[in-house]
Amino acid sequence: MSTYMTFIGVMNSLGVLLLLGALSEPFADSLVRRWTGFLPPDVPYTHSPYGRLWLWWAIIGTGFFGALNIIAASWPEEYARVIVYGDIYAYFAFEALAIAGTFSPRYGKGVLVAHFLWIGQGGWGVFVALS
Repeated sequence: MSTYMTFIGVMNSLGVLLLLGALSEPFADSLVRRWTGFLPPDVPYTHSPYGRLWLWWAIIGTGFFGALNIIAASWPEEYARVIVYGDIYAYFAFEALAIAGTFSPRYGKGVLVAHFLWIGQGGWGVFVALS
């Protein structure tokens, strides 16, 4: 359980760095369009007038999620398991969004990679929770 939680915590902490980078429009465009293909290649990504506020919310939430998993990795199993249940909920909710994105023409083929991430992390969480 602690390996899973530490991994999830570290990956989310690294995600905070990517989100901080995404505050820069050129970096955000590279991340979501050119490097990952989450957005179609023909239209450059630009922040909406409200995009940075949403990014800050994502940065704060992802940072909390990462720190909570790292800290909870050393908790007694009965308490840590509750955090794993939260991880499972989050990753399968993200998977539902990825499914919706897969069928939307507004997103690129890179959304397919998200299925591996969310099913993998959520599935690993289920395995850990049941162990």
